[in-house]
Amino acid sequence: AVVSTQSTGEGGLVGPTFRCIIAEQFKRSRDGDRFWYEADHHFTPEQLRQIKKITLAKIFCDTADNIARVPEDVFLHDEDVHRYTSCSDLPMIDLSVFMDCGGKIEVEESEAYHFPLDFLRRPFIIKKNYFH
Repeated sequence: AVVSTQSTGEGGLVGPTFRCIIAEQFKRSRDGDRFWYEADHHFTPEQLRQIKKITLAKIFCDTADNIARVPEDVFLHDEDVHRYTSCSDLPMIDLSVFMDCGGKIEVEESEAYHFPLDFLRRPFIIKKNYFH
Protein backbone atom coordinates (compact mmCIF):
# COMPACT_ATOMS: atom_id res chain seq x y z
CA ALA A 1 0.00 0.00 0.00
CA VAL A 2 1.20 3.46 -0.89
CA VAL A 3 0.86 6.10 1.78
CA SER A 4 0.71 9.72 0.71
CA THR A 5 1.89 12.48 3.00
CA GLN A 6 0.14 15.17 0.95
CA SER A 7 -2.95 16.81 2.33
CA THR A 8 -6.01 16.21 0.20
CA GLY A 9 -7.28 19.75 0.34
CA GLU A 10 -10.84 20.86 0.79
CA GLY A 11 -13.27 18.09 -0.20
CA GLY A 12 -10.61 16.13 -2.08
CA LEU A 13 -9.70 12.47 -1.90
CA VAL A 14 -6.20 12.92 -3.35
CA GLY A 15 -3.51 15.51 -2.97
CA PRO A 16 -2.64 18.22 -5.50
CA THR A 17 0.16 16.25 -7.20
CA PHE A 18 -1.92 13.14 -7.80
CA ARG A 19 -4.91 15.29 -8.82
CA CYS A 20 -2.67 16.91 -11.46
CA ILE A 21 -1.48 13.49 -12.69
CA ILE A 22 -5.08 12.23 -13.00
CA ALA A 23 -6.20 15.37 -14.86
CA GLU A 24 -3.25 15.15 -17.26
CA GLN A 25 -3.99 11.48 -18.00
CA PHE A 26 -7.67 12.19 -18.70
CA LYS A 27 -6.67 15.06 -21.01
CA ARG A 28 -4.21 12.86 -22.90
CA SER A 29 -6.75 10.03 -23.20
CA ARG A 30 -9.36 12.44 -24.59
CA ASP A 31 -6.97 14.20 -26.97
CA GLY A 32 -5.58 10.90 -28.25
CA ASP A 33 -9.02 9.42 -28.96
CA ARG A 34 -9.67 9.76 -32.69
CA PHE A 35 -13.39 9.17 -32.12
CA TRP A 36 -13.77 11.97 -29.53
CA TYR A 37 -16.47 14.24 -30.89
CA GLU A 38 -14.28 17.36 -30.79
CA ALA A 39 -11.32 15.71 -32.56
CA ASP A 40 -10.40 16.24 -36.21
CA HIS A 41 -13.29 18.56 -37.02
CA HIS A 42 -15.95 15.82 -37.22
CA PHE A 43 -18.56 18.53 -36.67
CA THR A 44 -18.94 22.14 -37.73
CA PRO A 45 -18.64 24.83 -35.03
CA GLU A 46 -22.44 25.28 -35.02
CA GLN A 47 -22.99 21.54 -34.68
CA LEU A 48 -20.60 21.48 -31.71
CA ARG A 49 -22.52 24.36 -30.09
CA GLN A 50 -25.73 22.35 -30.42
CA ILE A 51 -24.14 19.16 -29.06
CA LYS A 52 -22.76 21.02 -26.04
CA LYS A 53 -26.27 22.27 -25.17
CA ILE A 54 -27.41 18.76 -24.31
CA THR A 55 -27.16 17.67 -20.69
CA LEU A 56 -28.02 14.41 -19.00
CA ALA A 57 -30.94 16.23 -17.38
CA LYS A 58 -32.30 17.04 -20.86
CA ILE A 59 -31.86 13.42 -21.95
CA PHE A 60 -33.82 12.27 -18.88
CA CYS A 61 -36.60 14.74 -19.69
CA ASP A 62 -36.78 13.71 -23.35
CA THR A 63 -36.66 9.96 -22.85
CA ALA A 64 -38.29 9.16 -19.51
CA ASP A 65 -42.00 8.95 -18.81
CA ASN A 66 -43.81 11.60 -16.78
CA ILE A 67 -40.84 13.75 -15.76
CA ALA A 68 -41.58 17.46 -15.49
CA ARG A 69 -38.69 18.69 -13.32
CA VAL A 70 -35.09 17.53 -12.84
CA PRO A 71 -31.99 18.76 -11.02
CA GLU A 72 -29.78 20.68 -13.45
CA ASP A 73 -26.85 18.47 -12.44
CA VAL A 74 -28.31 15.00 -12.16
CA PHE A 75 -25.07 13.72 -10.63
CA LEU A 76 -25.67 15.75 -7.46
CA HIS A 77 -28.35 14.70 -5.00
CA ASP A 78 -30.73 17.47 -4.02
CA GLU A 79 -33.67 16.60 -1.78
CA ASP A 80 -35.27 20.03 -2.29
CA VAL A 81 -37.40 19.47 -5.41
CA HIS A 82 -38.24 23.19 -5.44
CA ARG A 83 -34.74 23.81 -6.78
CA TYR A 84 -35.30 21.41 -9.69
CA THR A 85 -35.50 22.87 -13.20
CA SER A 86 -38.55 22.48 -15.40
CA CYS A 87 -37.87 20.25 -18.39
CA SER A 88 -39.36 22.93 -20.65
CA ASP A 89 -36.70 25.40 -19.44
CA LEU A 90 -33.77 23.22 -20.54
CA PRO A 91 -32.20 24.17 -23.90
CA MET A 92 -33.33 22.32 -27.01
CA ILE A 93 -30.97 21.17 -29.74
CA ASP A 94 -31.47 22.53 -33.25
CA LEU A 95 -31.23 19.45 -35.47
CA SER A 96 -31.38 21.52 -38.65
CA VAL A 97 -27.63 22.23 -38.38
CA PHE A 98 -27.01 18.51 -38.95
CA MET A 99 -28.82 18.47 -42.31
CA ASP A 100 -25.97 17.98 -44.78
CA CYS A 101 -28.20 17.04 -47.72
CA GLY A 102 -29.79 19.97 -49.49
CA GLY A 103 -33.21 18.39 -49.70
CA LYS A 104 -35.23 15.23 -49.78
CA ILE A 105 -34.13 12.23 -51.82
CA GLU A 106 -36.86 11.00 -54.11
CA VAL A 107 -37.32 7.23 -53.93
CA GLU A 108 -40.08 5.42 -55.75
CA GLU A 109 -42.18 3.04 -53.67
CA SER A 110 -41.17 0.05 -55.80
CA GLU A 111 -37.45 0.80 -55.28
CA ALA A 112 -37.52 1.05 -51.51
CA TYR A 113 -37.51 -1.23 -48.50
CA HIS A 114 -39.40 -0.10 -45.41
CA PHE A 115 -37.89 -0.85 -42.01
CA PRO A 116 -40.16 0.05 -39.07
CA LEU A 117 -38.21 1.74 -36.31
CA ASP A 118 -40.27 1.65 -33.14
CA PHE A 119 -38.19 4.34 -31.49
CA LEU A 120 -38.97 6.76 -34.31
CA ARG A 121 -42.53 5.52 -34.85
CA ARG A 122 -42.28 6.13 -38.59
CA PRO A 123 -40.91 4.17 -41.57
CA PHE A 124 -37.33 4.52 -42.68
CA ILE A 125 -36.62 4.08 -46.39
CA ILE A 126 -33.40 2.66 -47.79
CA LYS A 127 -32.90 2.56 -51.53
CA LYS A 128 -32.27 -0.89 -53.01
CA ASN A 129 -28.60 -1.84 -53.38
CA TYR A 130 -27.58 1.17 -51.33
CA PHE A 131 -24.77 -0.73 -49.59
CA HIS A 132 -23.34 -2.38 -52.72
